Amino acid sequence: MLFNVLLINSYNFILSSKKYVIVFILSVFFSIQINASDINFENVLNSVVKIYTANLTNDFEIEKFFKVKKFSNDFNVSTASGIIFDSENAYIITNSHVIEGKNLIKVELYNGLIFKGRVITQDKGIDLAILKLVNTSKLKLSPIKISSKRSFKLGDEVFAIGNPFNIGLSITKGIISAVRSTANGFNLDIGELIQTDFVLNPGNSGGPLLNSKGEIIGINSAVFLPKGTVTGISFAIPSNLVYLFINKSLKGEKLRKYWLGFSANTFDDSAHNEEQLKKSKGLQITQVYDNSPAAKIGLKEGDIVVSVNNVATNSVPSMNLSIVSLENNNTIPIIIYRNDKLIKLKIIPEIFSGNIDITLITDGLLNGIKITDNSPFSSYDLNIPYLKKGVIVYNVSDNSDAKKLGLKFKDVIISINNKSITSVNNMLNILQEDKTLKSIIFLRGNTQIEVNIK
Repeated sequence: MLFNVLLINSYNFILSSKKYVIVFILSVFFSIQINASDINFENVLNSVVKIYTANLTNDFEIEKFFKVKKFSNDFNVSTASGIIFDSENAYIITNSHVIEGKNLIKVELYNGLIFKGRVITQDKGIDLAILKLVNTSKLKLSPIKISSKRSFKLGDEVFAIGNPFNIGLSITKGIISAVRSTANGFNLDIGELIQTDFVLNPGNSGGPLLNSKGEIIGINSAVFLPKGTVTGISFAIPSNLVYLFINKSLKGEKLRKYWLGFSANTFDDSAHNEEQLKKSKGLQITQVYDNSPAAKIGLKEGDIVVSVNNVATNSVPSMNLSIVSLENNNTIPIIIYRNDKLIKLKIIPEIFSGNIDITLITDGLLNGIKITDNSPFSSYDLNIPYLKKGVIVYNVSDNSDAKKLGLKFKDVIISINNKSITSVNNMLNILQEDKTLKSIIFLRGNTQIEVNIK
């Protein structure tokens, strides 16, 4: 199964394929019975807002935008949700994609009052934005606390609140079905994604994800929806990342991604005895990059990283999240497990400065595929081995030749027509020179796959 992920405003869901439609927050709205009697949903709803965005220049349309609550289809307005987190400054948190490409923002409170919204800051890499309500000096707002801790686990009962299809704030119930570092092309620059088993409709982007205690554990952001069905899965940004973004942004600072210089996978402890298991939870290093912070302190392939910056490591995204608040040249502790021993070391993370350029092939043998060079930074960013050759598949468009060949996100193309691929430019030249695609070899994890075309 292949997915194409497209960041779109909450009300515009436009990407489809023969089997799947992928959208930014979509869902089936249905009625539910809520057994979580300890949640005061009325209090929570007072903190959730409806957001309307548009890109208009006509004075008449602008005036209408701020006066009308219901819009006809030809009036290009997107809807979303948001959360009041600061009553004194009238600040709201929502998704970055909600406001992307829009010049007008209108916010409606739960009591029906409407205000203009202004963008304070946004970070496209983690799909978060802070808005400010204009002219609310005498208004009493109802903020809600956003936790700084990662307070969820698999199987937890959760509730999503938002404004689906602009019919009004609604509540949807489900469970946390997975925690992922990436969702087949949709990934955050920092941190992980909460996967839930419900699907959210247009208008739910930026709304809260609550636990059974009524605490915010995430901000709803994206969904995968199989075409022609009413089932799918959704993704939310964890509250600890949202908290860090708010805390940094209101100080005029940016979250910075740091580089430790190794790739790793969740440690497979099946081959270790019980005594070793007590000391070997963490990430197993699969590759150490030359001249990286990890190389400088002698980390090796096979080492098990137990903790970084005094935080236990259970995934690469959560590890990266534990060091985003560092200052330049901060030395932090790292504990590894090697040869049945725990070893305590110090490491100086470097700011992740690699620019990952994505190239879309628009014609030729593999039109519709997005690729990037297999560089130390791109391989680290996607947590795949750095091979010093090939190009990484970043996305595959629907109905493309690449999709028909079975290429997927994070595959590494190493040969076309028996010609080695060394870079994006090299691959583009080969595709221009050759008129027929005869064969392609690519790597998927540790497996090499060869496809011959007759």
